[in-house]
Amino acid sequence: MSKELPPPYSRETPHLWAEDLNDYLARVRALISQKQASDVAAENGILLYDAANGYLVVSVGNEFVQVLMAKGNSLPTSLPSGSGVIWNDGGTLKVS
Repeated sequence: MSKELPPPYSRETPHLWAEDLNDYLARVRALISQKQASDVAAENGILLYDAANGYLVVSVGNEFVQVLMAKGNSLPTSLPSGSGVIWNDGGTLKVS
């Protein structure tokens, strides 16, 4: 994904530059960045979209963990084989 650069400052028309900058900030700040394979959870609270798995992740304790959402993600309804996996036991969320 290519990154969009802010508009260059113009001394001749600063009011137009300010409008362009406002438009740019509205576009780029409204998006959640996509998680890349090279991303590291070096500090807590980094929110990214994991496109490979189709959900949001947040960095906690030097790892990225899934953010549970009310819509969109379906959780397994039977006990998963792996440990630390969240699953839905009749409406009660449990961790295996």
